[in-house]
Amino acid sequence: MSGLKLYPILRKAMMIIVGIAIAAFGIALTYKTGIGTNPMATASDGMTKVLPLNYGYANLLLNFIFLVIAFFVKRDKINLGTLLMVVTMGLFINLFSGLILTDVYFTQYQLAYNILGTIITSFGISIVVLVDFGIGPYDLMTEVIIDKIKCSYRLAKIIVDSSLLVVGIMMGGVFGLGTIVNVILVGIFIQLFIELARKSNLVLN
Repeated sequence: MSGLKLYPILRKAMMIIVGIAIAAFGIALTYKTGIGTNPMATASDGMTKVLPLNYGYANLLLNFIFLVIAFFVKRDKINLGTLLMVVTMGLFINLFSGLILTDVYFTQYQLAYNILGTIITSFGISIVVLVDFGIGPYDLMTEVIIDKIKCSYRLAKIIVDSSLLVVGIMMGGVFGLGTIVNVILVGIFIQLFIELARKSNLVLN
């Protein structure tokens, strides 16, 4: 009986890890283009300038900080998916960053690769969302802001993104056209992938 109860949890965990791995590949690809990615990435990149960490470990540290904050404010929102995101995202980013080799062709089409990476990231995140077994540490910060100042989700998201972006830039993090592309496209593509999955009756949770 316990084995039957354990199977759905293991299945969800595997699906979350697959989603995280896909998202991490997209993040690594956009990061390698050198023209910016999301505010979280800008902050992570900035941390590499002031701490003896590479990008993946900086991402892991930032996620861990968010988790600690959420533990004291929005503990009810933490679940297996949240913990897996903290532990594995940075490691996957490190792995893929080491595997992605930049060359002349790559640098000539930075924007195209950045957009491709953004789409891949959105696809990975949509898998995690569809599994519905805890939200990521970064998204937890939006929930914390909503809880503290009683504002809309949109305003809370703007506050979190803007704050991370400013902090990342102040530390020397990469910011550019890719950041704008990411802010515009990620939400659109996540919603698109979720709607396509639901229309095709694809069940991941």
